[in-house]
Amino acid sequence: MNVALIAIEGVLRKSVGGTLIPEGRRLYVSLANTGRIVLVQYADIGSNQEWLELNGCVQHDFLVHGPDIVLLVNQLRRQGYDVDLVVVPDPAEAQRLIAAGLNTLLFTHAEYAHPEWRPDAPKGVQSWSAITDRVAAEARAKAKDTRARNEG
Repeated sequence: MNVALIAIEGVLRKSVGGTLIPEGRRLYVSLANTGRIVLVQYADIGSNQEWLELNGCVQHDFLVHGPDIVLLVNQLRRQGYDVDLVVVPDPAEAQRLIAAGLNTLLFTHAEYAHPEWRPDAPKGVQSWSAITDRVAAEARAKAKDTRARNEG
């Protein structure tokens, strides 16, 4: 069964104040209805279990933590989990995930996102054409990869 990895901070919980992000919870419920959920927190900041239960986020399999989300996805895959979607609030993390060949959903909420995560942030934003050029280059590289042809 497919697994979606969802970041708690910035998707389910507001980074400042720790309140629930209703749109993130709706996304969580929707994904839970179509597959399995694993939640991720970037640092070992203690248990989120009580907060998750109080806010109705109880449909996930378990919670993982670590500073490197690409590493976490690879660890889960080695354990046999078919991680087919990763939901993050940070464009830099989304970029790293895409570069690693992972399906990524960037959750950007104008009210809850860190200002530097917003696409209209004054610095560090790539143009759409640069992003599409990079995706096209990666697709061409993947098509030329002989390992993909030998699977089956």
